[in-house]
Amino acid sequence: CFGTEHSIIYQVRFENHAFKCPVFKFVSDNTILYSAKQKYNEVFISEGADIHIRNRKSHVCYILQNETTKTNKVRIGDNVFEIKYIGSGNVNHYSLRVTFTNKGKTLTWIPKQPRFDPKTEKYYLNFHGEYHHTPILSSRNMVLQNNANQTTFIVRRMDQRVFEIECLPDIEPLLAFIIGLSDIIGPYLDPWANNGTDLL
Repeated sequence: CFGTEHSIIYQVRFENHAFKCPVFKFVSDNTILYSAKQKYNEVFISEGADIHIRNRKSHVCYILQNETTKTNKVRIGDNVFEIKYIGSGNVNHYSLRVTFTNKGKTLTWIPKQPRFDPKTEKYYLNFHGEYHHTPILSSRNMVLQNNANQTTFIVRRMDQRVFEIECLPDIEPLLAFIIGLSDIIGPYLDPWANNGTDLL
């Protein structure tokens, strides 16, 4: 589904510590490439296994979530772009639309539309990818495509605290983490305004 190139799979491991901000580890071949910490509508990303909100110099990316517009504003150095939460085509399930620059090329990814199966009267979307990995049922499972309707990006939940991101190897790992993490954490909801609703 990814064309002529073989895809690559990353893991995102979610750690939820009592009375502390949620932490997400972006892993490739058992090596932690990046770590992210979420505090309310802010997300901070650093290289490696450690992430400290106060140590701003160590941050390689900053994400600001806007509850009203359902967008994430992403800043990597001088590079700024936006991730928009939109309907996926499936009931009660959102997806992402994003335009970003990867290695000098501007890419736009949109939700891949689910296929309706008249036999089961249900919508179906293939989350298995090139290596046929089967996710658990989750509203976080997502497939994006390019303007040519080719699958470009898959997020699937493999366990309660483990997600997989599958994409082409020429996508910069930090960008893969940012887009996948945006799906995993979901649009921002003020915990005080929504009775402490926990999307995860």
